[in-house]
Amino acid sequence: MANIQPFKALRPHAPFAAQVASRPYDVLNSAEARIEAQGNPNSFLHITKSEIDLPEQTDIHSMPVYERAKENLDAFIKR
Repeated sequence: MANIQPFKALRPHAPFAAQVASRPYDVLNSAEARIEAQGNPNSFLHITKSEIDLPEQTDIHSMPVYERAKENLDAFIKR
């Protein structure tokens, strides 16, 4: 039998939900994600596809991408 444990989830306040919502990260490439998140600092794509906030030639599996994702998530939580 599965052991289900409670966890603390994060949800945006209702007025921001539409701005935060995004398509799943695995159905967009980096260029598409850049376009979708453009002008919307609240888009969850800044966390799940954080390479969009780095130069285009950045390797999407490099450490700077993961570091930016953490920075973006931390900033997202503080808002």
